[in-house]
Amino acid sequence: MMKRLLLLLVSVVAVAVPVAAAPSPEAGAILGTYWNPEKTGKIEIYEKGGRYFGRVLSLDTPVLDEKNPDPALRQRPVVGMTFLSELRFDGKDRWKGGKLYIYRKGKTVDAEVWLDDGHLAARGYAGLWVLGRTVRMKRVSSVE
Repeated sequence: MMKRLLLLLVSVVAVAVPVAAAPSPEAGAILGTYWNPEKTGKIEIYEKGGRYFGRVLSLDTPVLDEKNPDPALRQRPVVGMTFLSELRFDGKDRWKGGKLYIYRKGKTVDAEVWLDDGHLAARGYAGLWVLGRTVRMKRVSSVE
């Protein structure tokens, strides 16, 4: 009888005590410098006014924004350009509602970003999230 009572008590306590979930990242967790997906350049994620942006810091080979739909911008260098804009932290684990400019195509698409095993994952999509493409970028270490 005592064993049953003890087992019942342990069962009730186990159900009543919530299981600790993995902590969600802080809003600024994505801030920093990352290698681009090809590892031919670096990008920086920064915050301005509670929104998150990305800019190109460097590329191995200088590139112009030649496919920009605005002819006046086709001669601007890609280095220094903001390509990711207006992301907002959802309070859980995603930065959503942003725009991603893909200079190789001259197109702007919707964007969502999250951290994935120490990497920055960025998904660009035009309308339907499931039809988008995700790239992963490794954070630049202090010795690189």
